[in-house]
Amino acid sequence: DGTIVPCCFDPHRKFNLGNMFEETPFKKIWKNKKYADFRKAIIRNKDSFEMCKDCSGELKPEDLD
Repeated sequence: DGTIVPCCFDPHRKFNLGNMFEETPFKKIWKNKKYADFRKAIIRNKDSFEMCKDCSGELKPEDLD
């Protein structure tokens, strides 16, 4: 349906960050406030998100832009 979520561990689309059919290109979604705020929150405290607690992925400050 075009919904963009932060990762595959969000199958119920709890964190809907945009829609590929409504906003293109993807870069526009990546740079939107909702997605930027989510990335900042993950860097500050990944464990505050249930789906991220056991994730081995790493988001770095340079990934914010």
